[in-house]
Amino acid sequence: GGLGGALGLLALSARLIIALARLGQRGPLGWRQGVANLRRPQNQAGAVLISLGLAVMLIVAVAVLDQSLRSEIAYRQSGAAPAFFFLDIQPDQTEPFARLLTAEDDGSAPELVPVVRARLQAIDGARVAPDARRRRDDVWYLTREYVLTWAAEPPRHNTVVAGRWWTAEEAAREPLISVEEEIARQLGVRLGGTLTFDILGVPVTARVTNLRRVDWESLNSNFFVIFSEGALAGAPATYIATARVPPGREDRVQAAVVAAFPNVTAIPVREVLERVTSVLDQVALAMRMVAGWSVLSGLVVMASALGVTRAQRLYDTVILKALGATRGFVGRVFAVEYALLGAGAGVSGTALAAALAWAVLRFVLEVPWSWAPATLGLGVLAAIALALAVGFLGTYRLLGQKPLAVLRGE
Repeated sequence: GGLGGALGLLALSARLIIALARLGQRGPLGWRQGVANLRRPQNQAGAVLISLGLAVMLIVAVAVLDQSLRSEIAYRQSGAAPAFFFLDIQPDQTEPFARLLTAEDDGSAPELVPVVRARLQAIDGARVAPDARRRRDDVWYLTREYVLTWAAEPPRHNTVVAGRWWTAEEAAREPLISVEEEIARQLGVRLGGTLTFDILGVPVTARVTNLRRVDWESLNSNFFVIFSEGALAGAPATYIATARVPPGREDRVQAAVVAAFPNVTAIPVREVLERVTSVLDQVALAMRMVAGWSVLSGLVVMASALGVTRAQRLYDTVILKALGATRGFVGRVFAVEYALLGAGAGVSGTALAAALAWAVLRFVLEVPWSWAPATLGLGVLAAIALALAVGFLGTYRLLGQKPLAVLRGE
């Protein structure tokens, strides 16, 4: 669907560019002749603009996606991301675990967060019942296992977007919760509403006092639902830990934790990011190969279009020469035509590439979009250079033809 839509938009842009050529009949004679060539009878400008524009769209979109993903991963590896997540730490292991990591990491203590696992039981008192007609994402929000925690203050990388955080006095009177804004929208819960969770058969109901926006890319301990302190007292809790370890000491720290606490699961975040980068290299290579084939097909179409119109171009060349035009003047006419074809394909293809990359980053990968003006500008310049190069290779022999021999053949 996206490819079909891109072809349709490129076809429309090709028609628009050819139509705008009517407005370019001002300026030097060489410019006017080159612009007029875009509207010559049986010209192949439309096919060239579509094929070359599609190639530019693919290769520029790949370049922008690759650059954005690498920037995001580099930012996470630059110190913003922790080295490890440690899961399933028992309450009686928190102090010795913290001492061990502090000793192994030269005084840097881990961040320990209590968690309780539960299932959603009711929304505003109505028992949840997954409906087969719901979308898969909606059902997932109803049936998933929730990892709950409690806190006296909003976590870092969280922003309260509706309501306010509770005070200690309010938390002492009744169970209160803070809900992530996206899951609140999916569940249809609002400020003042209630959610009931089943914790090992015990229902716990709490009132929603605020909604939060969570920076999930922060690679910290983030939660959909956070309870007020004391609301989950007595519930079976374990702890998760976030640890930042200097590069080169990960193996030593992981070995020490596994030896002392066999039940604790270690997730090496830094190693995962490095593996993602390696996989991204392979994916980018494959995408570049596909985009390269697209560029090659665009150049073949352009070369074929020049071959189809070779006789007409030869006739135009000798007529211009017979009327007194120099070889340089005819070359400038063709250069204007090819440069305009390249610019039209480059601008339309680059615009579609920016839209495609934005859509993929925003809706599929959920990575922040950032403009890459150098990459986008390079796409336009590269399209112009390719068009000029192919046009020169296809027509430079025509410039040396003598008018008399060709006109005698006519």
